[in-house]
Amino acid sequence: MKYLKTLMVAIIITLLIGPIHTYADWKPAELQSYLTSINWTEKQLENYLANEWELEFRDFDSVDEMIDFLGPIMDEEMLEVILDDYFISKEQLIHSLNQHQKKWQDFKFYDDLFMYLDEILSISAQELTQYLNTIGLTEKQLKDYLEEEYSFNLSFFSTIGQLSNFLGDVLTDDSLNELLNDFGMTFEDLNSLLEKHQRSLDEFLFYDQIFDFLYYSQTIDEAELEAFLESVGWTRSKLDEFLYNVWYLELFEIPTLEELMFYLGPPIDQDVISELLEEYEITLDELHQLLKEANLSLDDFTFYYELDDFIYSSLYYDDEDIEIDEELKKLFDEIGLTEEEFERIIMHILAQIEEDPSLIDALFELEEFLYLFEDMEDGEKFDKEELIELALISKEYMDLFKIKAEFLLVKDGVETPLSFFNLLNLTSLGEHDLLIKLYDFDGQLLADFIFTTELLNRWFFGEVIDHITPPVVKDPRPVPPPKGGTNIETPKPKPAVEKPSLDKEKMASDKQESTQGQVKQKLPNTATESYNLLVIGFVLLFAAGGLFLLQKRRLNS
Repeated sequence: MKYLKTLMVAIIITLLIGPIHTYADWKPAELQSYLTSINWTEKQLENYLANEWELEFRDFDSVDEMIDFLGPIMDEEMLEVILDDYFISKEQLIHSLNQHQKKWQDFKFYDDLFMYLDEILSISAQELTQYLNTIGLTEKQLKDYLEEEYSFNLSFFSTIGQLSNFLGDVLTDDSLNELLNDFGMTFEDLNSLLEKHQRSLDEFLFYDQIFDFLYYSQTIDEAELEAFLESVGWTRSKLDEFLYNVWYLELFEIPTLEELMFYLGPPIDQDVISELLEEYEITLDELHQLLKEANLSLDDFTFYYELDDFIYSSLYYDDEDIEIDEELKKLFDEIGLTEEEFERIIMHILAQIEEDPSLIDALFELEEFLYLFEDMEDGEKFDKEELIELALISKEYMDLFKIKAEFLLVKDGVETPLSFFNLLNLTSLGEHDLLIKLYDFDGQLLADFIFTTELLNRWFFGEVIDHITPPVVKDPRPVPPPKGGTNIETPKPKPAVEKPSLDKEKMASDKQESTQGQVKQKLPNTATESYNLLVIGFVLLFAAGGLFLLQKRRLNS
């Protein structure tokens, strides 16, 4: 927990004092080349950064960092990505922009158009009625379904296309018959299964909903499992031990033998050994030495993840990691984060890694970076570049792993939505608590947890901040949030960061209103000592989740 606490302190300090960039790698020739590519003058880019982001060139260490921040340039190809993101036609987009005297060519960068659309697009009553008539549901049925299944509401969706894509096809008699046939089930089997789980068929409105129910209600056939274990020379107890130690799973959580094979990985052969040696940058002799120290040999391992877990644990796992786990559990109890929610976060991260195995490298990079602070004591000074990297790291990992955060101020049971930008400018919680909800990009709730004023004051500021005396800085600028690169082959996910409103005077006020949808929000007008609550919640979870994964080495690239 020591270096996680240090991580949080560094982030808070960074956001207090503003960015401190060295400007050392800024190359005028690179800037000129970029300006030529986007057909802008230096003055135009300066004005854009100042007006839209309140930033200057000196707020970036290099031209490459600025380019990464700005993201892809809007063109016809990126326009198609926008249309796919919002599930609208080009004609619909043009019509929506025309209503606000805009056209898509007015937006230089992808994020500018994306976040502008996020502000102006909403599902009209007429569109909703037409969609409800199409799927044969009432508005109450739809709202109840979203709330009960996903703890979500209609305001999340900007277009009917997004909503329709999220929900999938409505369940029909034909699609149910086809699904039962795919699962080799009869209606009698389905009714027995529903009765066993105390469910009713009427509860299932959409195809994906009952598909997931049937899939995860499966269990591996005992005879099939025993035959498999016999073929690989494993016992049931060895399998149970492996699943728990490496994946924190129990066998009943795995519905099929095919999925079990995924968790085991391929059988060990020379190619597997070579791959692991390359990944961990060790030699075969060094591997044999690790095995010898544990009184083991390669013959004691059957599957990829079995050997992978051994190597990782031998190289990186130590007693302090166990202490970290215990302290994290205490903190999770305090903020109301359950083991089930934490597991959902972990499994979501794993799903992203399965889709893009290169993301495991990102977790290793996070772990290696955190190790820099593992031995630092409270109050020890940080390098300026380390402070900057700490402040940027949360948004980067939010985007990489497709997690969206929702922030709410809570007082006397009343929840007030808080935009990301308002969070950046929040000076104090006052008498409010801060509720943070984490969703995947499909809108499914992963976890929610709350930081009470008492907890923040005691845990972060009472124990830690009193060791730190940040310098006084006039007119601090916000740290630029990292943004997606210019690779247009992979559509950029919906940003978790909202772009500042175009109304700068209103934006600077301590009482701000969000223009997104119909939700209005006002911040408490407080004048306490300035501190910034950005990433207090989700950075901690990502650090914990990332380290948790890496300790167990569930997946690799």
